[in-house]
Amino acid sequence: PTISTAAQAVTLALFALVLACAAVLIVGQVAARLLVTAGADHPVLNALGMTRGQLLAAGLAEVAVAGAVGAVLAVGVAVAASPLMPIGTARLAEPDPGVSADWPVLTGGAVLMVVLLVARSGWPAWRLAAAQGLRIPGVPWGISGHRSRLAGGWLARTGAPVTMTAGVQLAFEPGRGRTAVPVRAALGGTALSVLAVTAAFTFGASLLTLVHTPRLYGQNWDAALDLQFSAISRAEAARFFGTDPAVAGWTFGDHGILAIGGQVIPAIGLAPGRGPLLSPTLLAGRSAGTSREIVLGSSTLRSLGLRVGQQVTVMVSGQRIRDRIVGRAVFPNFGQGSFSPTDLGQGAETTAAVFRAQAAAETNAPGYEVVLLRLRGGPPRAAAIARLRRSTARFCAQIQQSTCLLFRQPPAGVTNYARIEGTPEVLAGALAVLGVAALAQFAVISSRRRRRDFAILKVLGLLRRQVSEITAWQVSTLAAASLLIGLPLGIATGRWAWLLFSNSLGIPADPGVPVPLVLLMIPAVFLIANVVALWPGRSAARVRPAQVLRTE
Repeated sequence: PTISTAAQAVTLALFALVLACAAVLIVGQVAARLLVTAGADHPVLNALGMTRGQLLAAGLAEVAVAGAVGAVLAVGVAVAASPLMPIGTARLAEPDPGVSADWPVLTGGAVLMVVLLVARSGWPAWRLAAAQGLRIPGVPWGISGHRSRLAGGWLARTGAPVTMTAGVQLAFEPGRGRTAVPVRAALGGTALSVLAVTAAFTFGASLLTLVHTPRLYGQNWDAALDLQFSAISRAEAARFFGTDPAVAGWTFGDHGILAIGGQVIPAIGLAPGRGPLLSPTLLAGRSAGTSREIVLGSSTLRSLGLRVGQQVTVMVSGQRIRDRIVGRAVFPNFGQGSFSPTDLGQGAETTAAVFRAQAAAETNAPGYEVVLLRLRGGPPRAAAIARLRRSTARFCAQIQQSTCLLFRQPPAGVTNYARIEGTPEVLAGALAVLGVAALAQFAVISSRRRRRDFAILKVLGLLRRQVSEITAWQVSTLAAASLLIGLPLGIATGRWAWLLFSNSLGIPADPGVPVPLVLLMIPAVFLIANVVALWPGRSAARVRPAQVLRTE
C-alpha cells in the first residue's frame, strides 16, 4: 500500500479509537451512577445477611449483564453492517463483499467492553457494599449539601425567573441516594458528542480544502499539456500559447524515473519556458536549478532517511549522479503510461536535462513531454479556458492522448481519501446518538427521582407549564455547558488530527474551520436537548403533590 493509504488507515483508526474510548467512558459513567442510585437496596440486603463480598458481586453482576446485552447487540449490528465494508478504494479489491465476521475479533471486543464497564463500576459497587443500616433518607432539594453558586447566588440576586433558577440549580446538582441523577454522565456524554462532531466537521473541512485547492496537493499552475510518449517543441508551444493573451507563461517538463538507495522514484524534470519557472509546491528549500540538484517529497525523504541539504547518489538511465537535495515538495499526479506516478509526498523534481536521454528514447522527436501553463487572473477565466481548449484541440487529436490538456492533477492519495471522507462523520454521528441517549436518560431520571421537588414547587404555586420549563432549563443548561466545553476542544482536536494527517502525507498544514457548521451546531444542540426533554417535562408537570408527599 502507498503511504497515503497507510495514513488514511492510521487516521481512521485514531478516530475510531478516540470515539470508542469516549463511548466506554460515557457508558461507564452512566453505569457507575446507576449503581449509586440503586445503592439504597444494599442496606436492606445487608440486613438480610448478605456479606460484603456477596453485595459487591450482586452490584457488579447488574453491570455485567447490562454490558453483555449491549455487547451482543453491538456484535449483531457489526455483522449486519459487514456487507457495507470495506469502503473506499479497498472495496474494489474485495472478492466477497457479502456478510462476514471475524469472530475472534468480535468476541474479544465484546468481552473487553464488558470487562471495562465492570472495572469502571468496581469502586462504586465496593463502596455501596459497605453501606450499613436500614434507613434510606429522603433527600430534599439541594441533596449534595451545597447549592449551585450560579443558581443560588447570582441568578437569584438578578431576579431571574424561578423556573430558570430552579432549572439551572437542578442541572448541576447530582443528588444522592434515591434522588441521584447522572449529571456528570449527561454532561460528559453531550460534551463528548459535541467535541466529536465538531472535530469531524473540522477534519472534513480541511480535507475538502485539500481536495479543491490544487496548490495544497502540489499543482502550482492552472493547466498542463501532458503528451505522455509524444513531444512538443519550443516553437510549437510558442505558436499555441504565445499569441494567447490569457496565457501568462509556461514551463517545459519531461517524465522520468530515477533510483536512490535501491528505491525507484517517479520524477519530473523541468526546464524554463516563458516567465518564472513553475514547479510543485515547496514545503522547504527551493527548486532544482541545475542537473546536480534535486527536490524530493516528504515521504521519500522519510523512507530514505535523508534531509534537505544532504548529498545523495542518484541513478538515472544507468548513470550515477551526485546530487544535492535542495528542497522538499508536494507532488501532484505526474504519471507516464503504466509507470508508478508521483503522489503527494512521493516523487522527485530535477531539471529536464537529466532526463533528456530517457525522453529522446521514448518520443523519438525533439521537444518536451509536458508543458505547465499559468493563466492570467481575472473574470474571463472561463473564456480563456475555452480558447485554450480550441487552440490545442487539433494537436491533441493528432497525438490521441486523453491526458493531453489537464486542468486538475490530483494525486491518488487525494482521490482515494476523498472517497471515504464521510467516515469520520459517521463515527462522530454514532457517538452523537450516544450523547443524545445520555441526555435523554438524564431528563427521564431527573423527572422521576425529583418528583418530591416538583411536588413541593407545585404546592408553592408553580403551574404545570412552569414545571415543564424547569426541565427545559435543566437540559438547556447542560447543552450550554457542553457547547462551551465541546466546541473549542472539538476544533482543537480536529485541527490536531489534520496536522497529524498532513504531516504523515507530507502536504502543507492548512487546517480549516467550518465556521457556518460550527455556528449551526449551537441552535441544533439546544433544539435537540429541548425535544429530548419534552416528554420528561410533561411527565414532571403531571406530578400530583398530595400523592407524592403522602408517601414521604
